[in-house]
Amino acid sequence: MSGYITNNMDTSVVAACDITKKWLEKEPDIKEITSLIVQTSLFNKFLGDGRSIATAVAERHPEFKSVAQTIKDNTVILARDNGSEYGKILSNELDLIVPFYNSADWNEEPDYVSLLLAYGTWGFKDRKEEYDRTMQMLFSFLDQHETLSDRAKLNLIMSMWFWDYEGFQDRVMTVLTKNDETTAAADSAGYIQTHMDDLVMLAINLAKEEGTDFSQASIEGALYLSWLGKRYGVSQVIAARHPVFTAFIKQIETDDLVITNPASSSDEILDTIQREAFKILEYKQKEEALAQDVDFVSLQLAFSCWMLKDAKEEYEKDIIPLFAVLDSQRELSPASMLNLIASMWFWNYDNFQDRVMQRLSDIVNQYQEELQKEQEKRLEYRKRGVCQYCGGAFKGLLSKKCSVCGRSKDY
Repeated sequence: MSGYITNNMDTSVVAACDITKKWLEKEPDIKEITSLIVQTSLFNKFLGDGRSIATAVAERHPEFKSVAQTIKDNTVILARDNGSEYGKILSNELDLIVPFYNSADWNEEPDYVSLLLAYGTWGFKDRKEEYDRTMQMLFSFLDQHETLSDRAKLNLIMSMWFWDYEGFQDRVMTVLTKNDETTAAADSAGYIQTHMDDLVMLAINLAKEEGTDFSQASIEGALYLSWLGKRYGVSQVIAARHPVFTAFIKQIETDDLVITNPASSSDEILDTIQREAFKILEYKQKEEALAQDVDFVSLQLAFSCWMLKDAKEEYEKDIIPLFAVLDSQRELSPASMLNLIASMWFWNYDNFQDRVMQRLSDIVNQYQEELQKEQEKRLEYRKRGVCQYCGGAFKGLLSKKCSVCGRSKDY
């Protein structure tokens, strides 16, 4: 059944690619990206950041403190080690982590499960046939959650690589190879076209954060609310570089009293946001440097696309140059990316709305196919008298529980 992993597969692939590229920045002598390079970069990221999630687990479960402290102490050793002790140290840490899995409700602790999964897929990657059922079960536990902490996401990415979960290695290498072969073409194509798939998925995820039934009107409302709610943070970033813009932040604070007031009419809210749009233009005329600030341009674009979306033909000549400024960048800040996504939707730039709706349709179809497969698998497990979730045998006389995942027999 579709869950966190499937819904965020593309994002996980991109994250794995980004980790690899950042690691390669420190290794200028490496000219070719191979699967071993990706694996090394992910493993090093895990050693540096992924294992520290043990501290977060220990804060919620004091009995885990000794494990977290051991991992923290070993991090110092691993930083000095040339690699000869990696296997021994990590194997010992795995031995400390595993027993907690049999404790009550630990399989519902996603940070812990992600840590166990990362160690397990690394330690048993050469014994997949023997341990596949256990690892698949851990993947399934993480898949049940709507979101994960950043370090849990990192551990999941590394785990998917080591276990080659759902062809993850091929997915990552395809993106990396494509990026490597088309760098020059990407420069000419521009940021937007190069990152179109990512922008589409980010639009979907932003809509999910705001809550939506995924109709076209609902997505537009969700993106509007997301952009409106985060324009304050974007403005703070701009004001840090251009103090003249500080007054606009105070304007937003005043306007939000109207926008968030349930008693405000739609006309009052509309007038308030339109005033901000005109203020943006005034600031651009006051300080020429703002026109060169990509974050400011992205904010101007979002306001303009929202305000003028019903008069596209008349204002197209004014809007397209703003898109061109963002398109000419190699990278965009999170603030600019949010504004770009909202703008692309409001203006339906390059049929962005159709792209988002088609991707949603693909996700729904995939979910339905996987749901059917999951239902068929559970039916087969029930016929065999084993746990319908993982296929494990039951134990116990009066109260039967699965010997593998610990769930009670419920059929």
